[in-house]
Amino acid sequence: MTRMGYEYTSVGGNDGMSARARAPERPGSLPAEWQNVFTVEVVLYLIIGLAALLVRLWRLDAWPLSPAEALPAWRAWQIAHGQAPALVLYSPLLMTANIVCFALFRASDAAARLWPALFGTGLALLPVLLRRQMGRAAALIASFLLALSPSLIAASRMLDGRTAALFAGLLLFTVLVRLMDGGGRRELGWGAAALALGLLSAPMFYSVLLLLISGTALLWGLRRPLGMEEFWASAGRRWAELRGQRGWWREAGRFFLGLFLVLGTGFLLNFDGLGTAAELLPTWVHSFAWDSQSYGPLVVLWSLPLYETAGLLFGIAGLVMGVRRREALSLLAGWWLVGGWLLSLISGGWRPADLALLAVPAALLAGKALGALADWTAREALKEGDWLILLVGAVLAVFGYLGFVHYARTGQLLSLLLAVAACPLILLVVTAVVLIWGERWRALRGLALLAAGASILLLVHHAWVSSLLADGSRHDLLTAARADAGVRDMVELAQRYGSQVRGDPYSAPILLVGDEVEWLKWALRDFRRVEFVRRFGSAGDYPIVITPGSIQPPLGESFVGQDMAVYSDWRPAGMEGWTLARWLVSRVPPASPHKETIIFWAQR
Repeated sequence: MTRMGYEYTSVGGNDGMSARARAPERPGSLPAEWQNVFTVEVVLYLIIGLAALLVRLWRLDAWPLSPAEALPAWRAWQIAHGQAPALVLYSPLLMTANIVCFALFRASDAAARLWPALFGTGLALLPVLLRRQMGRAAALIASFLLALSPSLIAASRMLDGRTAALFAGLLLFTVLVRLMDGGGRRELGWGAAALALGLLSAPMFYSVLLLLISGTALLWGLRRPLGMEEFWASAGRRWAELRGQRGWWREAGRFFLGLFLVLGTGFLLNFDGLGTAAELLPTWVHSFAWDSQSYGPLVVLWSLPLYETAGLLFGIAGLVMGVRRREALSLLAGWWLVGGWLLSLISGGWRPADLALLAVPAALLAGKALGALADWTAREALKEGDWLILLVGAVLAVFGYLGFVHYARTGQLLSLLLAVAACPLILLVVTAVVLIWGERWRALRGLALLAAGASILLLVHHAWVSSLLADGSRHDLLTAARADAGVRDMVELAQRYGSQVRGDPYSAPILLVGDEVEWLKWALRDFRRVEFVRRFGSAGDYPIVITPGSIQPPLGESFVGQDMAVYSDWRPAGMEGWTLARWLVSRVPPASPHKETIIFWAQR
């Protein structure tokens, strides 16, 4: 029976004297068990994951594959189609992933870059495994920063093993922290997977491995000065317990070996992958050698605060908090950041994409600091002092940004002075007024919230202009080396020639001449006959010959040539004052970068 909106169910017999009341479910509401799953926190992680995936997949094929990307993609395509593969240096993990991808789906530039984008998305969500150790708010913010990191987005949008290496490295970091905090069998399995993925990913994994091993040893050696004897005693007891679980170790070892062999050999289709995996360590060692192509330590110094402003600013605050609180997670992440920065400074083979190595620990530390700021704001509502600094600071930030943009467009020095001198001075005066009111902590929190908002906006700006804004006139440090639109113009011209002369766009035989153009085999993969030679002998029966721009083969008057720019490599040199401001705002450099050209020769 029902009464007053409740349903009564008889449970004691036929007399109906015993009954229980049950509130009816509202129409359209989720069942109770689903309400426990879809919490606000879970929904926020889903939003962050979708955002991370979107910015990594958005116009993923805006630029053709560069030479460093095209040769590994070409090898994977050959294996997927049962051909004898070319000998190139590659990531065995991504090679296996692309073999599967190309065998199941149509090969394309976007498909070749798909797996780095997926690893980058997974990397952004890994802090969810550290919710207990970091705190819920801190882990959520760290995930947000990883999702929108400009250096991680750029690395995720190129066919390179860096994001896979960092995914494995952060998973290994997570395993280490959780084992110190009482982890067990599950963490050993995760560690085996992380080690297998990392050893097959990229040379960068050895940097992470070195930093984690040396950081753990350093924390143990400094346990007394840091006052962490009790922590390490507890970790030692846990380690002794784990050593006794031999079955767990055997299980993790078998899992590692099986995963390493399967992924390293491309499901037994590419046994050369094991040899290439062994070459990753020597390649990492050789990356510390300096040559004429090295960027130099100065670029490393200014690129981190430029692209990872939020991570660096609040990462330093998070490290200070970790030192004061003796938190193993923050101290280990801090060593990853500091040690990785030192490795970058001494590495002659450092490339802008290697900035991602520092973005990961910076995001974890910044998450700790911003999580503490969020908890403080949740406990104590904003007062007059906070709001005054926030409102005045927001107005000054907008005014200063507009002034800086005006200077970048016109070169007027007055606009620059207003942006970089007058606005900070006014904010300093307002902060002093709040301090005079006696609200010292209010002023500090207001400035911290203002800095957080401004640095996150800078994060979004740099992510947009560095990776998502595909414009041939713009050149960014993170995407400095790229293939140009001339690659696709070359393919289109070859298709047009085949259609006009032979009636089939992919039927015209093509001869590639010179090591500089070997990577173009990927772009020409759909043509039925493409031959590569290192030195030109004769055109033979090839109606299309493609050579580097520096080579003029003796083809006679029966061939006509067309120059095409296919690759550019921009270096941040010659920028100061107005030209530097212009580049910071619009990414338009003062001079065009060096471009490599080809000559497309076609028979008349």
